[in-house]
Amino acid sequence: MLLCTPPHRPGEVAEQLTARQEFVSNKGIVGAANRLYFDRESGGLTRGAAGRGPASARRLADVLAQLDVIWDLHAMTPDAIIGLLPREFDRFRG
Repeated sequence: MLLCTPPHRPGEVAEQLTARQEFVSNKGIVGAANRLYFDRESGGLTRGAAGRGPASARRLADVLAQLDVIWDLHAMTPDAIIGLLPREFDRFRG
């Protein structure tokens, strides 16, 4: 998912996740972001993943920073991480 855009134009989703070393090195978080925002049919990002709105990648980064305080996100699977997210992410859980 992080590589579905050209390296010289990473895009909003990749920038939000790679801006925090603890996120980009966490397989569970990268897997969760992939499941939430990558559209396998189109080979690109799901509509609404970028930007500043509810459940966007920017919001995901903020929520994960909060969750990281009380949860060991490095020990969690992508599904477990997705299960912790608030209801606003339901539109991407599909």
